Amino acid sequence: MPRKKRMQKPVIKLGPLTVRAVKGEPGRWLWRAEFYPSGGGGKMRTRSMSRGRGDRYDREEAIQRAVQMLADGVHLENRPGVGAAGESRTVETVRDLLEAWLGRMQERVGGELRRATFLGYRGAAKRLVALPLASVALDDVQAVHCSRAVAHLRARYADSTTSQALLNLRMAWRWGVEEGILLRPFPGKPWLRGPSAQHMPTVDDVLRTLDHLNDVEAPTEASRLRNTQTVLAAMWMLQTGARPGEVALAHVNDIDWRRSTWTVRNVEGAKTGERIVPIHTTLLESIKEYVATDLGGASSGGLWPPLVDTLSTTDGWRKRIRRAAKSVGVEPWSPKGLRHLAVTRMLAAGIDVATAASITGHSPEILLRSYAHVLDDRRRAAVQALAAPAGKVVPFRKKG
Repeated sequence: MPRKKRMQKPVIKLGPLTVRAVKGEPGRWLWRAEFYPSGGGGKMRTRSMSRGRGDRYDREEAIQRAVQMLADGVHLENRPGVGAAGESRTVETVRDLLEAWLGRMQERVGGELRRATFLGYRGAAKRLVALPLASVALDDVQAVHCSRAVAHLRARYADSTTSQALLNLRMAWRWGVEEGILLRPFPGKPWLRGPSAQHMPTVDDVLRTLDHLNDVEAPTEASRLRNTQTVLAAMWMLQTGARPGEVALAHVNDIDWRRSTWTVRNVEGAKTGERIVPIHTTLLESIKEYVATDLGGASSGGLWPPLVDTLSTTDGWRKRIRRAAKSVGVEPWSPKGLRHLAVTRMLAAGIDVATAASITGHSPEILLRSYAHVLDDRRRAAVQALAAPAGKVVPFRKKG
């Protein structure tokens, strides 16, 4: 018998107030307001929004009552919470702060926050709560604690992961200040990782690396399939400028074989909205061959079985590419480098910024800022074209 789907209780965020449905059913909820008053020692206060015992109502009425509570300044009161259960929660340590912050971030999922972003926050928080820093009281946190946390993280993770974890800690701390839980700014200095190891390869570097992956003798059928998938995914990114995660999310039915296009779907894990990307004939034939040979001619479903999750798939591609590049004496590069290479090649070939942005999913403003160096030669050529022809000087008319 299928498990009954759990009912999602509505949550409304109105400035410092979080209005939460405690129990009931759609249209008839029992509501509670939660807030952190300034100077309240980090305790979450709660207030029942019912005017009578068992008073239940819909979302619109909850918003109206919450607005009235804000007007009355209830969220500024520093006294023990009175609610359905008279509960209060103390945020005393770094672990408490991260848990409270994650709770607020989870409430934003589906609205202004993508679920993939929240999962990234949660992963960073898990790494932080495993450190000695997590048990330090918020009032006692000093810059030295943050320095030790950086050292612990760098001993286990890449600098990019360490940087993200520290960034999330600062975000949680800033949220705590805004909510009145904390009364001082973050004590540690921003930690900046060194130059990224990410490298944009040349086309020759890419072809040499992928040729090696094609030619190397795989010990098992599963390993051979992974190599085949890595080569196809790399060529896909090289010829479309797509993000690794977008390629990992591609399905067979996203390909329009007749029109030679690929629909990048707006699904969980995608970074931008839906767009349609043209596919070159050579890439389309490679995808057809792969589907017919390795997927048994499947007409739908994912292209990269067994796909556990997007992150593990793209990470597997990166590891295989870097090993193969090292084997042929090429400076290690990553799938993200293929995106940069594709954009650079389009702009260098004279493709206008708007067209390149529509294909790759960039915004034109970011593309202009990030790839200004590629456009320098074109701007110089444009100025040269505007110069007067040699030997012909336009005279200025003299006054009088």
